[in-house]
Amino acid sequence: MTLGRSPRRRPIRRPVRRALPIALLAPAALALAGCAGGTGGEGWTSVTTPMIDTAYDPRQVFRGAPMPLELRGAPPDGASPAEVAAAMTLPARFGSSPFVLAPNARHETRVVVAFNPAERLSGCRGPATTGAARSDGALEALVAYCRGERELSSVLVRSTATAGPRDAGFARAMNQAFQALLPNRGPDEQGDRDSRRRPR
Repeated sequence: MTLGRSPRRRPIRRPVRRALPIALLAPAALALAGCAGGTGGEGWTSVTTPMIDTAYDPRQVFRGAPMPLELRGAPPDGASPAEVAAAMTLPARFGSSPFVLAPNARHETRVVVAFNPAERLSGCRGPATTGAARSDGALEALVAYCRGERELSSVLVRSTATAGPRDAGFARAMNQAFQALLPNRGPDEQGDRDSRRRPR
């Protein structure tokens, strides 16, 4: 009697799980961090509408030396300009430089913070217009990095996790804003021509 060949067993294919590149995970992590609240994890913070000028160069950002600060308006908690300046520092990659109030530094390199902005930013060329506080009590500020009258970069920060420098959430919210305001690379290095400001 002739025996037939036994059927071949097909190899079982198991799904292969591939690790996502770190570059793809980083934006998601940042998005989740932007939703983190202040004390007790309550509230949210968002940093939107970044604008980066072609003249922006991170190598020119002060490292270790105090950064001149021009303030417009006041945060929801009514803190004084001195309290606002004392509660903020630049990101660690710029030496965690402190801020020093400089209301008459309009022709110098400086950071402008306009609470409750009524328009996109005119702070680099003149006093930024401020309007009424938000009805939900959230902190809102337009933050710009200026060289004289030229706006090198700007972002809009909103947060329900803080009412101002009198609570712990303020420093975290503003640090998120400064991270976006002062990126590690300029537009030419990033190759992101779409984010460049068009000449006015």
